[in-house]
Amino acid sequence: MVSRFALIVPTLNGGPVYRKLLEEFRRQTCLPDCFIVVDSGSSDGTLEASRDAGARVISIRPEDFNHGATRMQALDHVDAGIDLVMYLTQDAVPADPESFERLVAVFADPRLGAAFGRQLPRDGASRVEAFSRAANYGEVPYRVDLAAPGKRRFEESRFSNSFSMYRIAALREAGGFPGDIILGEDVLAHVAILSRGWATEYVPAATVRHSHNYSVVEEFRRYFDIGVMHHRAQATLAMFGRPHGKGRQYLLEEARFAMRISLREGFVSVVRSCAKFFGYRLGLMEAALPRFLKRQLSMHWRFWR
Repeated sequence: MVSRFALIVPTLNGGPVYRKLLEEFRRQTCLPDCFIVVDSGSSDGTLEASRDAGARVISIRPEDFNHGATRMQALDHVDAGIDLVMYLTQDAVPADPESFERLVAVFADPRLGAAFGRQLPRDGASRVEAFSRAANYGEVPYRVDLAAPGKRRFEESRFSNSFSMYRIAALREAGGFPGDIILGEDVLAHVAILSRGWATEYVPAATVRHSHNYSVVEEFRRYFDIGVMHHRAQATLAMFGRPHGKGRQYLLEEARFAMRISLREGFVSVVRSCAKFFGYRLGLMEAALPRFLKRQLSMHWRFWR
């Protein structure tokens, strides 16, 4: 029996990249049985483009958006009888006509609770940006199953709702996405699903184009938010160990790669790495910081209302 699936995309002024996503959506060899867009106040034609693509649009106020709660709100609108839900971000463009089909296919395994695909660099990405995608989303598939023997690695906690799929029963059994979280709703739901006996997979054959060229300040703010999430979820993530050694190794590798391009790229990469490091460390210390300061340091500043 072929599983039926829904597609959910949160949007806010998606622009040309979102329109490209919709173009590639129409080319997929496996289309969803239910397509839901939850929009936070777009004014650039995103709503009209979504409806033209066959989406059911749910509108919310920008101040009501939350990475976890908004996705669960959209899930409540999925048609009865649908087994799976795919989540895409508005800037994750399917890279292959079979991207959806390849992600759906792994759910032939009844023990699989969730899976996520590979993220390739966006069109026009810098060489350092492309290096980052390759380092974080490799070509080798892997499975995470807490019932399997062996020491857990922090990388196994990774998951991304930029291009993911969940068995709805597993997601609901795990309590869904947390509603009061700055980011990382995907990681925490993933860990909760694993903790309830389901397995998960990374599926590099299923691909989207999704990357960012953040400024140094944006990198600082993004990593501050990651630090906040890791601090607040430290008990949940404890079974996977600590991330710090692997993170430092990656930052050093990126700096060496940038240095081979040019001295300027190397210098910028070192500054960016320092911003990531100090942003993350400050995020881990967020309990000692006043709310007004956290609002200034954060990329997702609305969280601190």
